[in-house]
Amino acid sequence: MVQPITKIEVASRQVATAIELVLSRSDIVSAHTLAFAARDILANLCQHRRIRVTFDDIFLACGPALERDLRFHLRKHYTFFKHADRDPDATLDLHDDRYTDFVLIECLERLKALGAYPPQCAFFPIWVQFCTPGMFMGGPARVLFEPMQQLIHLWRRDEQCVLGLMFSRLMQDRKSEAMALAASLDKTRRNDMRVLEAMFPAAMLMVQQMTQQAK
Repeated sequence: MVQPITKIEVASRQVATAIELVLSRSDIVSAHTLAFAARDILANLCQHRRIRVTFDDIFLACGPALERDLRFHLRKHYTFFKHADRDPDATLDLHDDRYTDFVLIECLERLKALGAYPPQCAFFPIWVQFCTPGMFMGGPARVLFEPMQQLIHLWRRDEQCVLGLMFSRLMQDRKSEAMALAASLDKTRRNDMRVLEAMFPAAMLMVQQMTQQAK
């Protein structure tokens, strides 16, 4: 049976799958390829509907030369993963995968602007802020999350991803899986988790509020 699907639905599924791949650290190549494919679809849809988002303004503020250079570096990995017509024997050094996080945040911002924000992904921007020094939400969120960030950004990337998976499973009401993930952390991180435990209800409340707004 033929089932129609829209461009927005395609991009939304790509984003959700890419987030799961990032957090499970199972395949960063596929994660980045999916994230950028979704980003291209959503950027085109926003342009077609004359919708601007924060990322458009950031690029505009850079000026033409810097914008061109920045876009080249952002797309370098995606181009390598997608094409082999000009450089069939080329190789690429895979570095920190954190820039994929920001491509996904741009995708989520565009989905929200298009009225199609996926509620199951509402935790992801908050998780990225936990793991990124100097990056905060505005207003009271800074006071709430700064102590968590100061602790979590010291974790290794794989440990931070376990925390992200915990958020994801809690959002899906899969509490037993979240507990199993917590138990997989080493003793030092489990002690950190005890420090964070009192802050988690407030963090989850904010994620739930974002989810409700997205529905």
